[in-house]
Amino acid sequence: MIAPLTALIVWYGSWPFAVLLVLLCGISLYEWFNVSRRTQSFAMFASFGLVYVIGSFLCAYLIRDTMGLSLSLMFLCMVWSSDIGAYFTGKIIGGPKMSPTISPNKTWAGMAGAVFFPALVAVIWVTLDQILPLGADVSPITYAKIVAGGMAIGIFGQIGDLMISFIKRKAGVKDSGNLIPGHGGLLDRIDSMLLAMPVFLVIAELVFYVR
Repeated sequence: MIAPLTALIVWYGSWPFAVLLVLLCGISLYEWFNVSRRTQSFAMFASFGLVYVIGSFLCAYLIRDTMGLSLSLMFLCMVWSSDIGAYFTGKIIGGPKMSPTISPNKTWAGMAGAVFFPALVAVIWVTLDQILPLGADVSPITYAKIVAGGMAIGIFGQIGDLMISFIKRKAGVKDSGNLIPGHGGLLDRIDSMLLAMPVFLVIAELVFYVR
């Protein structure tokens, strides 16, 4: 239910999208501070979180406001496909743990899925939607950049996930909150998206807006 509603608001844009971002940003900061105060380095984690969370949501606004609907929806699909790909490849293939002390359930197989699927989504999306600028050179090099960009989203998304897991480990908590029954807090749902937002903003500028 949350994913379709989010996609609908992103599609509409304008003030509902801005209101959604402010609301989500406020909840994220509340959860971040609540977890940080349970650590022995509250000032450090809280200060970092203030800049990190606000900066990430500002990037989300810029993606929708300056780059349009198609790239915004593509970003959401890339992040969601990365999370889903990581879960299923990790479950099906299993194998060595990636970071057992921070996130015991993560495997290198899951990481491979997290990197592969957003790259696949990016290639399919660009091919079908033709969102490259008019007259752009749609060459193998262009597609190589798109694949690399998709892989970067997967990699940085997993790093963002590990960052939140690290702070929760330091705080001695399993979840960032209880906003979503059975799924923890908001940060537990968007942890991979936060770091991916500024990364995607840079990638979109380099790949889709180069003149």
